[in-house]
Amino acid sequence: MRTNRPPRPITELSHPLRVHGKAFHCGNDPFWVKAVTFGPFPAGHFPDEGMSELGRIRDELGANCLRLFEVPSLDFLHACAQHNLRVFITLPWTQHIDFRAARRAWEEAKLALVETVRSLKGHPAIAGYFVANEIRSDLVRFMGESWTRDRLEELIQLGKSIDPEVLFSYANYPTTEFLIPRNQDFFAMNVYLEEKEAFSHYLQRLLALSGDKPLLLSELGMDSLRNGPERQADTISRSVKDAAQLGAAGVCVFAWSDAWQRGGETIEEWAFGLTTAEGRAKPALAQVSESWGAWQRPADLINTDKLPKISVLVCTYRGSATISACLNSLLALDYPDFEIIVVNDGDDARVAEIVEVEKAVTLIATEHIGLSAARNLAASHAVGEIFVYTDDDCVAEPDWLLHMAEGFAQHEEIAAGGGPNIPPAAASVEQALVQCSPGGPAHVLLTDQRAEHIPGCNLAVRREAFEAVGGFDERFRAAGDDVDFQWRLLAAGYAIGFFAKAWIWHHRRATFAAYRRQQQGYGRAEALLIEKWKERFPALGGAVWNGAVYQSSPFFSSVIYRGEWSSEAFQLATIVGPEAFWSQRLHPLWVVNGGVLILLGIFIPGLFLVGSAALILTLVAAWVLARANLVASGLTGAGPKIHLAKLWAQHGWNRAAVRLKGSRRYIGWRDLWQAHKELFRAFETYPRLGYALRLSQWWGRGDDTQPQTPADRVKAYRQWSQDEQARSSWRPDITGESDLLTAYNLLGIRYRLLSAAEYHAEGMNLLLKIRAEAHPALLWCGLLFSLALPEPGILLASALWSVALASSFIRVLRYRSQLEKFLSKPGKKVASSEE
Repeated sequence: MRTNRPPRPITELSHPLRVHGKAFHCGNDPFWVKAVTFGPFPAGHFPDEGMSELGRIRDELGANCLRLFEVPSLDFLHACAQHNLRVFITLPWTQHIDFRAARRAWEEAKLALVETVRSLKGHPAIAGYFVANEIRSDLVRFMGESWTRDRLEELIQLGKSIDPEVLFSYANYPTTEFLIPRNQDFFAMNVYLEEKEAFSHYLQRLLALSGDKPLLLSELGMDSLRNGPERQADTISRSVKDAAQLGAAGVCVFAWSDAWQRGGETIEEWAFGLTTAEGRAKPALAQVSESWGAWQRPADLINTDKLPKISVLVCTYRGSATISACLNSLLALDYPDFEIIVVNDGDDARVAEIVEVEKAVTLIATEHIGLSAARNLAASHAVGEIFVYTDDDCVAEPDWLLHMAEGFAQHEEIAAGGGPNIPPAAASVEQALVQCSPGGPAHVLLTDQRAEHIPGCNLAVRREAFEAVGGFDERFRAAGDDVDFQWRLLAAGYAIGFFAKAWIWHHRRATFAAYRRQQQGYGRAEALLIEKWKERFPALGGAVWNGAVYQSSPFFSSVIYRGEWSSEAFQLATIVGPEAFWSQRLHPLWVVNGGVLILLGIFIPGLFLVGSAALILTLVAAWVLARANLVASGLTGAGPKIHLAKLWAQHGWNRAAVRLKGSRRYIGWRDLWQAHKELFRAFETYPRLGYALRLSQWWGRGDDTQPQTPADRVKAYRQWSQDEQARSSWRPDITGESDLLTAYNLLGIRYRLLSAAEYHAEGMNLLLKIRAEAHPALLWCGLLFSLALPEPGILLASALWSVALASSFIRVLRYRSQLEKFLSKPGKKVASSEE
């Protein structure tokens, strides 16, 4: 179908905004987003939609972007383009309700996105879209975190299919920081923190959570009505500057004007604007403008007076295909005092030919001595105070060394440090699938600013610390040397820093064969690490880290700290759970056990079915992990999923099996027993199957009995149930996963009660959900009995499941009856449905 594109206005906006690692670019130039929210305004406040204000926003404030909460007219977008202002549009739809149950609202949201993106496609002022803004935490929990995230991803994918040239994201807030769409182009968070230290610490966390993507603070502001205009000015201008210094890719100040409306009502009890409702400038306008005008890129804020001399060390082994791009980027570094040393490990003639052309580069040729020895050799020729190691398949950004030096200057107590390594856009589908595969280089963080491990492709170390621990262990010839080196630093009492701004491009392997060889090399290196650090490799698994391994696109965040009654303002996520369950099904030991059971099935037929089920579970695990990791790549269709599932299934043999083979003399019976315990421990917590019954209760506007929060109503219900019964089975869920829950009964069933609220102009709709949940052991034990002892096992399992289902259904109906009795009061409407 042919789309009529909007007429193109006269503008200097010739390139679309695009993502460039953890930053934004326009064309080849860095672009730091300096935005302000604009509207929604009370009806008639600006007869021209506010177009008369655009000149002030560009010239007086110095902004380069707007964030809108309504879809603008083409005339308004033309005016923005003429003032060289880019626009982020927040798509308005009814996200304040349970749109899992209200399917019509969800379908209308998709239709609105399609119509908006299609009608504005190609307009030079469009920078991107927010598919939603701050879906409330109680609704996210009520609908399900994974389901909600999947729907956001569906909207993003739908928008990209219509206009792949613009950016898409979800404007999140701290209470649901775990809600991270995997296919969003950048990480957006609305942050209102007034204290400098709290703001800085939380921003460091967001930089880590954002992975390989830019961080945009999609709202940042302060109410001048309660805090005063001067404090508002000081806080916002300081926060804007701090965000740039810490590594954010942009900030959106909330808001341009105090004139603001929500749901058709003018808001007069807040005053977040940089201008008054009458249009007069507040002190914040001038101070934010001064802050933005003082720099064009974050590196301009770095004090360059006393920067240390840095030695950039590159070790290459037959790297002629990539060394040229690496050197070109290093020679273009914006740093006053540094040297480049290249060690040609193996004395490759083609590498020598490329490097010798660059007179500013010191070339050291040697026979093939291995990576660790080459790194030590480079250090022995270096004269810098800080050694910065990178690989021949890496490409540096111009400000890379400035950010690295800044990290050491701000934290004198650290001995080593580094930042993320980000894969550039894949050159082929094969390389894109490799990027989605496990085993890539990742940093391990103890805190948001302290690391346990930084990959050696982006690792810096002070000379004195390097010499104190004796450099790299030369028994590591291809990999593992950086892990061993940093563990020795930590053991010696040194600290390792994480510098989110000091990121570097790092190409992943281009073919499946190269990827398999890389993972086998990692397995051999881990076998050497086991020889030195046996305590770090318990049982038969990989290394055990004290910190968290950060992934570029985490897809399971099943353990969320919400606080009791889900009241925690910053609901932190730990990336564990289902991912661990599925990953363990790919471990060679699991596969071997399945094969052994199949062989034993020759003598005991039931074991054949158990072993076959174990291997089928391995295939299912590969498919689940491949499908989840493929979301961020944008690849669709069965073909990429099948290829990626093969890579995931083979990974255990490519790496873990090689590791086990190389370290078999260090493995005892205790390790085997512990490994089996680890393999089966996940069955205690996953999956949790169940069903739910949904109730709702309506309060009209102005009703004095309306609760302040849904949790208040649930607390009242629990007190009422205790008064009605001698002993209530409900107790508060301290994790916040639900409001109330019961203990597991003898049949392995427990019950949860969740609440949420839909706020409408006419009143509030209280949502309640009773969920019956089976203990995972109930599922797995029944399945095991059915497979091992086909006839009696199937009968036993069927009887057990039938009794459990019937009893749970009766109990759910009983709880519903209790709730309806509690909720039914004059003038209240109670409705229920099953899920």
